[in-house]
Amino acid sequence: MANKPPVLIMDLYYGALQVARSLGSRGIPVCGIDKLPDPIAAHSRYITRLKAPERDEELKDFMIDFSKNLENKPVLFPMSDYYIRFFLKFRNALSGHYLFPMDNPGILAKLVSKVETAKLLAQLEIDCPKTIFFNKGISSLPSLDGITFPCILKPNYHDYWEEDTRATEFLGPGQRIAYIENHAALREAVNVLNPMDDMVLQEFIPGHSENHYYYVGYRGKKGIILLSYVGNKIRTFPDCLGCETLLRSIDNPELVKQGNRILHRLNYYGPAGIDFKFDPRDSKYKVIEINARLGINDCYLAEFGADMPNIYYLDSQKKELSPHNNCPAGITWYHFGFDFDWMRTYRRKYNLSWSSWIRDLVFGFNNYAVFSWRDPAPFMHSLLKWTSRRTRKALGLDGRTGNL
Repeated sequence: MANKPPVLIMDLYYGALQVARSLGSRGIPVCGIDKLPDPIAAHSRYITRLKAPERDEELKDFMIDFSKNLENKPVLFPMSDYYIRFFLKFRNALSGHYLFPMDNPGILAKLVSKVETAKLLAQLEIDCPKTIFFNKGISSLPSLDGITFPCILKPNYHDYWEEDTRATEFLGPGQRIAYIENHAALREAVNVLNPMDDMVLQEFIPGHSENHYYYVGYRGKKGIILLSYVGNKIRTFPDCLGCETLLRSIDNPELVKQGNRILHRLNYYGPAGIDFKFDPRDSKYKVIEINARLGINDCYLAEFGADMPNIYYLDSQKKELSPHNNCPAGITWYHFGFDFDWMRTYRRKYNLSWSSWIRDLVFGFNNYAVFSWRDPAPFMHSLLKWTSRRTRKALGLDGRTGNL
């Protein structure tokens, strides 16, 4: 670790694989921590997993001690809102020991909160769906203020629902939002979910999954957009509103400019992902969410010249960087586990055959959430785990399916 500053990734989910494969292949030492017992990226040949404590204060002390034992300050990659909030909580203690590009704690704290993000977008008059807020513990529903059904219910912080068994049982494993079709469904959802966190109720913009777009951008500390590109969410699970199972990069200069303008108006530094949905009612792209970090597929163009992890790494060290303006279109990112569930659920709706799905699986995609020929261990581990859970479910032994 003598020459190049090492990297510490916090949260070893799918996005960590892209970061580690990009930087690790450059000879940059990559370490990782995660509070989960068996995260997928911990099996990568490029990541050395550290046995770190879970409690915040103990983790903070562990990270300081870890940095003190290195010749160079590590570059910190928090890959989830949970760890962004952790860093903000201990920013004063950690900033002297780590390199971190998002040196704007005020705006960062707002962007990891769905409530504060919605308020900020409204304040800046940025196009977004109609939104109202429910405070934690409300006893009755407030006025919907013009929001009609169906609509979307979200927590202020996603991990509050992900880590609560009541929310998981109500929403289903892995689901971060509730699709609300009527008043009765809203009352039921609020009764179950409201004790856990403040919530955001957002109008549902009509349109299929193809109306969803994902902007990825990196604004450097000098206020220059160093990298930006857009992907089209070809399929999402659940259909029309969930997490993408298939994403394709596209040439959409209008949406790239819109995403760039938002980062400028926010005066935000670092990586960001913006979920847009095209609203056919007024022909506008509207902001659904903003992620103030790298997400699960923000780096899928790294092997095709648009190396987001390396830009993050170098910018954290205050290196001089030139904007990268030539991002390729037509590059696909694919998540097998999510898409298998999509296929089982929607293949009749879209008149797809299993044979065509398997053909595309083998020959049709450029980049996979887990699979990589040069780093096969995460895929093999995930395949065994996924197959075991599917078998247990088929035998009625386990209700979980797992995701590959």
